[in-house]
Amino acid sequence: SYFTESGFTPEFGSVAPGAPGAATTGTRLIAQFHDLPPGVFLTAPASVRSQLPDGSPGQLEARRVIGFAGDLSGGELLDSGGPWELAPVENGRALLVYEVVPAAPYQGVNGALVNDTFRIPVNVVYPQPASIGGARVVLGLGPWDATAEMSATAPTPRFSPPDPAGSFFPVIVGPSLDYLTFRFTPSDETPLVERKKFDSAVVAGSLSVIEGGDWLSAAALAPPENDTVGFTVRPEGLADGRYHGAVALRLASDPNLLVIVPVILDVNPPPEIMLDTSPVQFRTGVGDPAPPAQERFLNGRNKWLDYTVTVETTSGGNWLRVTPTAGSTPVYLRIEADPSGLAPGRYEGSITVTAETAVNSPQVIPVLFEVTPPLPTFSATAVVNAASYRDGGVAPGEMVTIFGENLGPEEPAGIVIGADGKVSTVTGGTRVLFDGVPAPMIAASKRQTTCVVPFAVRGRERVMVQVEVDGWKSAPVSVPVLETKPGVFSADSSGQGQGAILNQDGTLNTPENPAPAGSVVTLFLTGAGETIPPGIDGLLNPAGDPPVPLASPLVRIGGVESQIEFVGGAPGLVAGVTQINVRVPGTPGDRVPVQVLFSWRSSNIVYVSVAP
Repeated sequence: SYFTESGFTPEFGSVAPGAPGAATTGTRLIAQFHDLPPGVFLTAPASVRSQLPDGSPGQLEARRVIGFAGDLSGGELLDSGGPWELAPVENGRALLVYEVVPAAPYQGVNGALVNDTFRIPVNVVYPQPASIGGARVVLGLGPWDATAEMSATAPTPRFSPPDPAGSFFPVIVGPSLDYLTFRFTPSDETPLVERKKFDSAVVAGSLSVIEGGDWLSAAALAPPENDTVGFTVRPEGLADGRYHGAVALRLASDPNLLVIVPVILDVNPPPEIMLDTSPVQFRTGVGDPAPPAQERFLNGRNKWLDYTVTVETTSGGNWLRVTPTAGSTPVYLRIEADPSGLAPGRYEGSITVTAETAVNSPQVIPVLFEVTPPLPTFSATAVVNAASYRDGGVAPGEMVTIFGENLGPEEPAGIVIGADGKVSTVTGGTRVLFDGVPAPMIAASKRQTTCVVPFAVRGRERVMVQVEVDGWKSAPVSVPVLETKPGVFSADSSGQGQGAILNQDGTLNTPENPAPAGSVVTLFLTGAGETIPPGIDGLLNPAGDPPVPLASPLVRIGGVESQIEFVGGAPGLVAGVTQINVRVPGTPGDRVPVQVLFSWRSSNIVYVSVAP
C-alpha cells in the first residue's frame, strides 16, 4: 500500500496538502462544487502527477474518473497525460473524482511510506464581470481499511459521498472577460454574427457547441484564417430573457487544453419610446419676454431609436418650437413658446415624437401656453373688513373689501341675485376664492372688490385668498382666520364718523335727527362670525326668525354697556350682515361713541346723535 496526504485549500480550484486522513492507492479524491451560477463551465486535467516535498515528481498519479456510479465507485479512468475535459455542471453543482494510482514506471513498493502532494488545477470559466463569492467546494476521501496494510491484495473500494456539513472551502473566482455577448431586440437584422481570433489555429474537429441549443452555432474559418472562429446567433422565436451558451475547442498551441468560450444572448422586449408625456405649460404676460424654455428627455427602452419630431398649434400661428427635430436617442428636446403678436388668451399645441421601430410610437406631449393680461394683485393687509377697513384676518361670513390692481372690470359691477335667490359668486366676470371656495360677490371694480367670506373657513388657522378676473387668477395670498372680527358700518362708508344707524322710527340718525334718550336704535355690522343655524353662503336673511350669531355681543354707547333688544341677521341683506337693536342711554350729544364687541374682539368706533 502507498500512503498520501491530500486536501483542498481556498486557493483557486486546486487540490493541495491538508486533507484529514491518509489514502491508499485506489483512494478517490472527490471535489464537489456548489452554488455555481448559470453559465459557469469547469474543465480539469485527465491526470496529475504527485509532488514530493522538494517539488520533484512523486510516485503517485491522480487520474480522473468518468462514468462513476452514484456511490462514486466504478467508472473509467482517463488516460495518463490525456487532454483536459469538461466537468458537467447541473443545478449549480459539479463533481470531480480522481483515483490515486502508481505513476509509471513505479509499480508499488510494499510497506513503503510516501508523503506526496497532489495539486489538481481546475479551470473555472465564468462569463460575468463579477466574482462568484457564493460558490463553495467540499473535499471527500474514499475510506480505507487499516487491515489492508497487511493484506496481499488491495481492499475492495468502499466510497461514500463527501459530508456536505464539513470541509467547505470557498472558491473565489476572478471573472473571465474572454466571452461574447449578443443583444437582440425585435427589428434588429438577423442573424447576429461575430468573429473571435485566437493565438493559434483551431484543431480540426475539436470545435463544438456545448451549450446553447439551436440558436448558437460556430465554425472555424478556412486556412489560413483557421485561427479565427465565427459565431452565429439566430434569436428568432426566443422569449425575452438571458440565454447562456458556450463553444469548446482546442488550439494547436496546446491541444491538451480545452478552451471554453462562453456566449451570452440577451433577448430584449421590443423597443419603446421613453418620454414624459405630461402637459408642458408656459405662461407669460402681454408684452413680457418669452417664458424660459423647457426640456424633456427622450430615450429608447431596450434600444437606441431614430426619431422625428413635429409640432402643431390649434391657434395663434407658429408660436411653438422644438429642437432638435430629428436624430438618435438619447437626447434632450428643447421646447420654446414665443408670445410675439399673441393677444391675451390660452393657446394649445402638441409635440409628436415618432420612432418607426418603437411599439408605442408615436408619443404626443400636449402644450398649453397662457398669455395673460395684467393679473390681479393685492396683499394680505389689503384684505379688510368692509365696514371698519381693519385688516389682520377674516372671520366666517365677514363682508370684506380687497384693494389692489386689476381686481375687476373697468366699469364697476354690483351685486347679482341668482335664480336660486342667493347672491351670485360672480359679478363683472370677477370671483374671489377662499381656499378655492367662491365667495358671494357684493361689488367688483378695477382697484376694489367686495365679497362675503364663506362660512366654511371656520376652524381654520389660515386661508388662501385669490381674485379671479375673466378666468385669470392672482397669486394666492395667505390671511389668518379669526372667530369674529366685528366692524360697524358708517354713514359715509369710511369706517368712522357718524354710524349708519336708524332711529326707532326708521329714519337715519344724524345730528339734525338725533335719537331720543331711552329709544331703540338699529346698528348694522359685519364680522360677527358663525351663526345659529350655521350660515349659508349668499343666502338673504329672512324677515322672520333670522340666524343669530354664535358669539354673544356687547354694545357700549358713550362708554356705558347698553341694553340689547335684538341681534340677528339683517332682514333682506346677505348672510354675514348683522343687525343689533340697542337702547340709547340718557347721555345727550351729537357724537356719542358706539362700539360693539363679539368674543371680546372690539369693532371700530362710530357715533350716534342723542337728543337732550
